[in-house]
Amino acid sequence: MPSGFQQDSNQLQPALFRVVIDMSNDTYDVYQRGTGSGTALGLINPYTWDNFSGEDRPTTVNNALRLARGNIRWQRIVEELGRHSDVHILDLEVTNDSAFNGDDEPTQIAFTAKYDRFGIDLYEVDPSNPFYTSEDDSPLLEMEVKYIRAENNLTINDSANSPYDDEHINNTSEAVQEAIMRALIKEVTRSVRVFVPVEGSSPLVGSGSQQQVTAYDVTDEGNYSDLRSSISVTLLDGSTVINP
Repeated sequence: MPSGFQQDSNQLQPALFRVVIDMSNDTYDVYQRGTGSGTALGLINPYTWDNFSGEDRPTTVNNALRLARGNIRWQRIVEELGRHSDVHILDLEVTNDSAFNGDDEPTQIAFTAKYDRFGIDLYEVDPSNPFYTSEDDSPLLEMEVKYIRAENNLTINDSANSPYDDEHINNTSEAVQEAIMRALIKEVTRSVRVFVPVEGSSPLVGSGSQQQVTAYDVTDEGNYSDLRSSISVTLLDGSTVINP
Protein backbone atom coordinates (compact mmCIF):
# COMPACT_ATOMS: atom_id res chain seq x y z
CA MET A 1 0.00 0.00 0.00
CA PRO A 2 1.45 3.42 -0.91
CA SER A 3 2.90 5.30 2.05
CA GLY A 4 1.90 8.71 0.72
CA PHE A 5 5.51 9.95 0.93
CA GLN A 6 6.78 11.78 -2.15
CA GLN A 7 10.06 13.45 -3.05
CA ASP A 8 9.68 17.20 -3.38
CA SER A 9 11.71 18.61 -6.27
CA ASN A 10 12.61 21.58 -4.05
CA GLN A 11 13.86 19.63 -1.04
CA LEU A 12 17.51 19.54 -0.07
CA GLN A 13 19.54 16.45 -0.87
CA PRO A 14 23.07 15.57 0.18
CA ALA A 15 25.80 15.18 -2.41
CA LEU A 16 29.03 13.21 -2.16
CA PHE A 17 32.14 14.02 -4.18
CA ARG A 18 35.17 11.71 -4.20
CA VAL A 19 38.38 13.71 -4.54
CA VAL A 20 41.75 12.18 -5.45
CA ILE A 21 44.84 14.42 -5.65
CA ASP A 22 47.83 12.80 -7.35
CA MET A 23 51.04 14.42 -6.10
CA SER A 24 53.42 11.72 -7.38
CA ASN A 25 54.40 13.75 -10.47
CA ASP A 26 54.38 10.45 -12.40
CA THR A 27 51.80 11.89 -14.79
CA TYR A 28 51.60 15.60 -13.96
CA ASP A 29 54.86 17.44 -13.27
CA VAL A 30 53.30 19.98 -10.91
CA TYR A 31 54.21 19.53 -7.27
CA GLN A 32 57.57 20.64 -5.92
CA ARG A 33 59.34 17.83 -4.07
CA GLY A 34 62.59 17.84 -2.15
CA THR A 35 64.21 18.40 1.23
CA GLY A 36 65.48 21.95 0.69
CA SER A 37 64.11 25.29 1.83
CA GLY A 38 62.04 26.13 -1.28
CA THR A 39 58.85 27.99 -0.35
CA ALA A 40 56.71 25.87 -2.70
CA LEU A 41 57.76 22.68 -0.91
CA GLY A 42 55.27 20.94 1.36
CA LEU A 43 52.84 18.51 -0.23
CA ILE A 44 49.24 18.46 1.02
CA ASN A 45 49.24 16.71 4.38
CA PRO A 46 46.43 16.33 6.94
CA TYR A 47 49.02 15.50 9.61
CA THR A 48 51.15 17.80 11.77
CA TRP A 49 54.36 17.09 13.62
CA ASP A 50 52.56 16.18 16.86
CA ASN A 51 50.95 13.24 15.05
CA PHE A 52 54.41 11.69 15.25
CA SER A 53 56.68 10.81 18.15
CA GLY A 54 60.27 9.81 18.83
CA GLU A 55 62.34 9.12 15.73
CA ASP A 56 59.29 9.55 13.46
CA ARG A 57 59.29 13.34 13.93
CA PRO A 58 60.93 15.58 11.29
CA THR A 59 64.71 15.26 11.50
CA THR A 60 65.61 18.57 9.84
CA VAL A 61 64.35 22.14 10.14
CA ASN A 62 63.54 22.21 6.41
CA ASN A 63 61.48 19.02 6.67
CA ALA A 64 59.61 20.40 9.68
CA LEU A 65 58.70 23.58 7.79
CA ARG A 66 57.73 21.51 4.76
CA LEU A 67 55.35 19.47 6.91
CA ALA A 68 53.84 22.67 8.36
CA ARG A 69 53.25 24.12 4.88
CA GLY A 70 51.65 20.86 3.74
CA ASN A 71 49.23 20.96 6.67
CA ILE A 72 48.35 24.60 5.97
CA ARG A 73 47.50 23.57 2.40
CA TRP A 74 45.20 20.84 3.73
CA GLN A 75 43.49 23.37 6.01
CA ARG A 76 43.02 25.70 3.04
CA ILE A 77 41.40 22.94 0.98
CA VAL A 78 38.84 22.29 3.73
CA GLU A 79 38.20 26.04 4.07
CA GLU A 80 37.63 26.56 0.35
CA LEU A 81 35.38 23.51 0.06
CA GLY A 82 33.26 24.96 2.85
CA ARG A 83 33.21 28.51 1.47
CA HIS A 84 29.70 28.25 0.00
CA SER A 85 28.15 25.40 1.98
CA ASP A 86 28.79 23.23 5.03
CA VAL A 87 31.12 20.37 4.11
CA HIS A 88 32.05 17.15 5.88
CA ILE A 89 35.34 15.40 5.03
CA LEU A 90 34.94 11.60 5.07
CA ASP A 91 36.92 8.49 4.21
CA LEU A 92 40.34 10.19 4.20
CA GLU A 93 43.17 8.13 2.69
CA VAL A 94 46.81 9.18 2.57
CA THR A 95 49.33 7.30 0.43
CA ASN A 96 53.05 7.60 1.13
CA ASP A 97 56.05 6.41 -0.86
CA SER A 98 57.64 4.67 2.09
CA ALA A 99 57.38 5.06 5.85
CA PHE A 100 54.71 7.11 7.61
CA ASN A 101 56.73 9.76 9.42
CA GLY A 102 57.51 13.47 9.55
CA ASP A 103 60.19 13.23 6.85
CA ASP A 104 58.15 11.30 4.27
CA GLU A 105 55.59 13.16 2.16
CA PRO A 106 52.32 11.82 0.73
CA THR A 107 52.17 10.96 -2.97
CA GLN A 108 48.37 10.88 -3.05
CA ILE A 109 45.51 12.05 -0.89
CA ALA A 110 41.89 10.99 -1.32
CA PHE A 111 38.73 11.93 0.56
CA THR A 112 35.00 12.35 0.18
CA ALA A 113 33.43 15.80 0.47
CA LYS A 114 29.84 15.55 1.67
CA TYR A 115 27.43 18.46 1.34
CA ASP A 116 24.26 17.92 3.38
CA ARG A 117 22.48 21.01 2.09
CA PHE A 118 23.47 20.65 -1.51
CA GLY A 119 20.06 20.89 -3.16
CA ILE A 120 18.87 19.34 -6.37
CA ASP A 121 20.37 19.93 -9.82
CA LEU A 122 18.08 22.39 -11.53
CA TYR A 123 18.52 21.61 -15.25
CA GLU A 124 17.44 25.16 -16.01
CA VAL A 125 18.72 27.78 -18.39
CA ASP A 126 19.50 31.25 -17.12
CA PRO A 127 18.24 33.48 -19.97
CA SER A 128 20.04 36.51 -18.53
CA ASN A 129 23.43 34.88 -19.09
CA PRO A 130 24.24 34.22 -22.75
CA PHE A 131 27.17 32.00 -21.76
CA TYR A 132 24.98 29.73 -19.66
CA THR A 133 23.66 26.55 -21.32
CA SER A 134 21.48 23.70 -20.10
CA GLU A 135 24.30 22.08 -18.15
CA ASP A 136 23.58 20.54 -14.76
CA ASP A 137 23.27 23.26 -12.18
CA SER A 138 23.36 23.34 -8.40
CA PRO A 139 23.45 25.97 -5.65
CA LEU A 140 27.12 25.15 -5.05
CA LEU A 141 27.96 25.72 -8.72
CA GLU A 142 25.95 28.94 -8.78
CA MET A 143 27.82 30.32 -5.76
CA GLU A 144 31.23 29.37 -7.19
CA VAL A 145 30.39 31.02 -10.51
CA LYS A 146 29.29 34.19 -8.69
CA TYR A 147 32.50 34.12 -6.63
CA ILE A 148 34.69 33.78 -9.74
CA ARG A 149 32.91 36.69 -11.40
CA ALA A 150 33.23 38.87 -8.29
CA GLU A 151 36.92 38.03 -7.79
CA ASN A 152 37.71 38.91 -11.40
CA ASN A 153 35.39 41.93 -11.77
CA LEU A 154 33.24 40.13 -14.33
CA THR A 155 29.60 40.78 -15.09
CA ILE A 156 26.85 38.22 -15.55
CA ASN A 157 27.44 38.53 -19.29
CA ASP A 158 31.01 37.26 -18.92
CA SER A 159 31.88 33.60 -19.03
CA ALA A 160 32.86 32.23 -15.61
CA ASN A 161 36.33 30.98 -16.46
CA SER A 162 39.03 30.05 -13.99
CA PRO A 163 41.54 32.88 -13.49
CA TYR A 164 44.29 30.26 -13.37
CA ASP A 165 43.94 28.18 -16.55
CA ASP A 166 40.91 29.78 -18.25
CA GLU A 167 38.86 26.59 -17.79
CA HIS A 168 35.12 27.23 -18.04
CA ILE A 169 33.48 26.14 -14.78
CA ASN A 170 30.27 24.55 -16.01
CA ASN A 171 29.43 21.76 -13.56
CA THR A 172 29.61 21.20 -9.83
CA SER A 173 32.54 18.76 -9.96
CA GLU A 174 34.58 21.46 -11.73
CA ALA A 175 33.49 23.97 -9.08
CA VAL A 176 34.86 21.65 -6.38
CA GLN A 177 38.04 21.25 -8.42
CA GLU A 178 38.37 25.02 -8.77
CA ALA A 179 38.01 25.51 -5.01
CA ILE A 180 40.86 23.06 -4.36
CA MET A 181 43.06 24.78 -6.95
CA ARG A 182 42.42 28.15 -5.30
CA ALA A 183 43.45 26.68 -1.93
CA LEU A 184 46.75 25.45 -3.39
CA ILE A 185 47.59 28.56 -5.40
CA LYS A 186 46.72 31.52 -3.18
CA GLU A 187 49.46 32.56 -0.77
CA VAL A 188 48.53 32.32 2.90
CA THR A 189 50.43 32.88 6.17
CA ARG A 190 49.45 31.18 9.42
CA SER A 191 50.81 31.09 12.94
CA VAL A 192 51.41 27.39 13.60
CA ARG A 193 53.39 25.11 15.87
CA VAL A 194 56.52 23.81 14.15
CA PHE A 195 58.87 21.10 15.45
CA VAL A 196 62.44 22.38 15.71
CA PRO A 197 64.79 19.37 15.81
CA VAL A 198 68.38 19.31 16.94
CA GLU A 199 69.71 18.10 13.62
CA GLY A 200 71.96 15.07 13.88
CA SER A 201 70.86 14.22 17.43
CA SER A 202 70.45 10.55 18.30
CA PRO A 203 68.01 9.87 19.76
CA LEU A 204 66.19 12.70 18.05
CA VAL A 205 65.44 15.66 20.32
CA GLY A 206 63.69 18.95 19.68
CA SER A 207 60.75 21.06 20.73
CA GLY A 208 57.72 22.87 19.34
CA SER A 209 57.92 26.52 18.38
CA GLN A 210 55.15 28.96 17.39
CA GLN A 211 56.10 30.38 13.99
CA GLN A 212 54.67 32.35 11.09
CA VAL A 213 54.68 29.98 8.13
CA THR A 214 53.68 30.94 4.58
CA ALA A 215 52.33 28.46 2.04
CA TYR A 216 52.98 29.83 -1.43
CA ASP A 217 51.67 28.69 -4.80
CA VAL A 218 52.23 24.92 -4.67
CA THR A 219 53.26 24.75 -8.34
CA ASP A 220 56.00 27.40 -8.00
CA GLU A 221 55.96 27.76 -11.79
CA GLY A 222 52.27 28.32 -12.55
CA ASN A 223 51.60 25.00 -14.27
CA TYR A 224 47.89 25.34 -13.57
CA SER A 225 46.55 23.17 -16.37
CA ASP A 226 48.42 20.13 -15.01
CA LEU A 227 47.46 21.11 -11.47
CA ARG A 228 43.80 20.83 -12.48
CA SER A 229 44.46 17.50 -14.18
CA SER A 230 46.05 16.15 -10.99
CA ILE A 231 42.80 16.77 -9.06
CA SER A 232 40.11 14.20 -9.82
CA VAL A 233 36.57 14.96 -8.60
CA THR A 234 33.76 12.42 -9.06
CA LEU A 235 30.13 12.84 -8.04
CA LEU A 236 29.17 9.66 -6.18
CA ASP A 237 25.80 7.99 -6.45
CA GLY A 238 23.65 8.61 -3.36
CA SER A 239 23.59 4.89 -2.61
CA THR A 240 27.40 4.61 -2.54
CA VAL A 241 28.64 3.21 0.77
CA ILE A 242 31.56 5.08 2.33
CA ASN A 243 33.40 4.70 5.61
CA PRO A 244 32.71 7.55 8.05
